Amino acid sequence: MRVGQEVNQLPAILGLVSSGIGYAILPRSACKMSTAGVTYRPLAEKNGPQAELVAAWRAADSNAVVKRFVSQLPGLNAA
Repeated sequence: MRVGQEVNQLPAILGLVSSGIGYAILPRSACKMSTAGVTYRPLAEKNGPQAELVAAWRAADSNAVVKRFVSQLPGLNAA
């Protein structure tokens, strides 16, 4: 594989793909971004690449928005 362009922002990646400049491996959530000329296909590999997402916040933060955000995180008993 020869890399011709590298970008790190999803809209830029989709723009390059839409322009016919290349292809990309993206997170499943990118499928929700409708971009003209872009077709999304799942990877067939059952043991394909995985990405782990994490959240970080200040433990002592009393901001109501932060508390609401943390309360919505799956599998977490936020204090």
